[in-house]
Amino acid sequence: DFPRVSQFTWQALVHRRRDGSVINVYAGRSVYKETGGKMRKQLLHRFILKINDPQIKVDHRDRNGLNCQRRNLRTATNAQNARNVGLRKDNTSGEKGVDRKHGKWRARININRRPVHIGYFPTKSLATKAYIAAAVKYHGTFATKGGA
Repeated sequence: DFPRVSQFTWQALVHRRRDGSVINVYAGRSVYKETGGKMRKQLLHRFILKINDPQIKVDHRDRNGLNCQRRNLRTATNAQNARNVGLRKDNTSGEKGVDRKHGKWRARININRRPVHIGYFPTKSLATKAYIAAAVKYHGTFATKGGA
């Protein structure tokens, strides 16, 4: 991909939340759009996979938007792309799908946009293992296994 990519100048595009905190950083460039004569952003990961259809998502396996090596990229649906996310900003356990409730560790997972209770566990480690097993079962290769 290097000969194709190196023809252009790429820059870091920082995606932020409303509060200003960084969601992710992607490599991109400005491209003049032939129809309508406006500038648009072209993202490096979409350029590498030659994807122009906005309905097709590109997922970074390691969730690093600047790692655009072909082996780190894969096409995904919206749902699949949403499964491969890190910890929420309000996470307190340090593990995805695990929180403290009623003095025990609770494991939960979202399946088809609905929260599914996995169970309560005496230790965070057991709750994390239960979450990972459910993530692999329901999310397959898009499962995020554990913390950050």
